[in-house]
Amino acid sequence: MEDHEKIYTPPGEPPGGILIWIIICIELLTYSIAIAFFVISHNSDPSGFKSEATFLNKELATINTILLITSGFLMAQTNYALNKRQTQKATTLLFSTIFLGLTFIFIKLSEYKHLIIQNKQIGTSTFMDFYWSLTAFHLIHIVVGVVLLISIYLMHRKDLNPGAIANYQAGAAFWHLCDLIWILIFPVLYLNN
Repeated sequence: MEDHEKIYTPPGEPPGGILIWIIICIELLTYSIAIAFFVISHNSDPSGFKSEATFLNKELATINTILLITSGFLMAQTNYALNKRQTQKATTLLFSTIFLGLTFIFIKLSEYKHLIIQNKQIGTSTFMDFYWSLTAFHLIHIVVGVVLLISIYLMHRKDLNPGAIANYQAGAAFWHLCDLIWILIFPVLYLNN
C-alpha cells in the first residue's frame, strides 16, 4: 500500500476519536465503582452471595465469555483488513462480530428467562440486585454495540474513506469496551462460589 493510501489518526488523537475514549473511561469508572460496592457487600454476607451465585449458569456465561473474546478479536481483524483496503474480508469479519454479539444477546436473554422462572430477579437478594444491574447494563452496551456496528457498515458500505475508518475505529473501541466490562464482571459474578 502506498503511504498516501494509509489511514492515519491525527497526532495526539486516539483511534476512533477522543469522545469515544471519554465514554470508555466513564463507563470503566462506573463499572469499577459498582464492582467495588459488590465486593464490599459480598464481604458483609459471603455465604448469602455464595448461595445466590449457585443459581447462575456458569456454562452459558463461559460460552458468552468465549463469544465476546472471539468477537473482539474479529473486530480487531476487521479494522486491520480495512486499513489494508481488504473490504470484502473486513465485511465478512464485521458480520461475524455482529453475529457473535447477537448470539451473546440470545444466550443472555435465555439465562434471564431461566432466572425469572426460578424467581431470581431484582429484589430477591442483594446478590441478585447486583447481578441484574451489572449484567443488564452490560447487555444494553452489547445491543448498542451491535446497532452501532450495523449502522457504521450501512453508512460506509459503498465508500471507504478516512472518515469511515475513523468510525470503524470508534465502533471497535466501543466493542472492546463491551468485552472488557464482561471480563471484569464475569469472574466477580460467576466465579463467586
